[in-house]
Amino acid sequence: MKYPSLYDFTNKRSASYQRRYFFFLKFEYCILICSAVNAFINYKEKYVVALILFSVLMLLMVFNFKKKSEQEWYKYRAITESIKTVSWKFSMRAEPFNDESEARNIESLSKYLEDIVGGSEFISKSIDPKKIDESTITDDMKKIRLLTFEQRRDVYVDGRITDQRDWYVAKAQFNKDAGKKWNIGMFCIYALAFFCCLFNAYISEPNNAIPISVLTTVASSLVGWTQVKRYSELSASYLLTAHEIGVIKEQASYISSETDFSSFIRDAETAFSREHTQWIARRVANRKTK
Repeated sequence: MKYPSLYDFTNKRSASYQRRYFFFLKFEYCILICSAVNAFINYKEKYVVALILFSVLMLLMVFNFKKKSEQEWYKYRAITESIKTVSWKFSMRAEPFNDESEARNIESLSKYLEDIVGGSEFISKSIDPKKIDESTITDDMKKIRLLTFEQRRDVYVDGRITDQRDWYVAKAQFNKDAGKKWNIGMFCIYALAFFCCLFNAYISEPNNAIPISVLTTVASSLVGWTQVKRYSELSASYLLTAHEIGVIKEQASYISSETDFSSFIRDAETAFSREHTQWIARRVANRKTK
């Protein structure tokens, strides 16, 4: 189903700020590693380079690029998910978009979208005026509303529930695989550091010892990255959510009336919203513990 154009805008903004956040995070780790390497290399401009590297780190901290990108990422992600929820409720003729007057339903949708993004000023700055006709309701949404409740139920199960479950299953597997790869990477760094320490302790001379601090900086960066990404936790959380969505999908086969369907949509969308709220809460909690 094609969502309102406002959804496309907030979804792209969310992805953009997410990429920006992880770029600054990687950039920060790279500078720390370069600083550790620079400390053990003897050349004429060594201290000038060190000054430049730490000046960049100070600028990143002063302007707070990483934190601002993270906050914008969360904000636009929450708006995007809310738009998706409201759009499905409207398309399914679920509360509060089940008034006998279609004009009032469309007016309610417009008001809900405006409340979600924080007012008409945001919309006027974000949406191209040439696309104003499709900013509130799309042709797909109108067509779905004209279907019988059995047809709408099938559309919802396939286009919303199954799609969400497949997404969570895929993300659970992705995070599980990524977590294994990063753990293997950290083990290799630890093993390398161990053998370097062994070499320094029993073989090398004091003047040709291997700089272990470089490896410890790399290891710390890898640990910090895995803590930010929380692969294992997200894999378990996404798998549990996929199971819950599977239970919701089974309940759809027992719907026998328009009233039951409206209640089902409300409960299903509440479940989706709850998971997203918990995701944001986990991210915020993780940021405070760092």
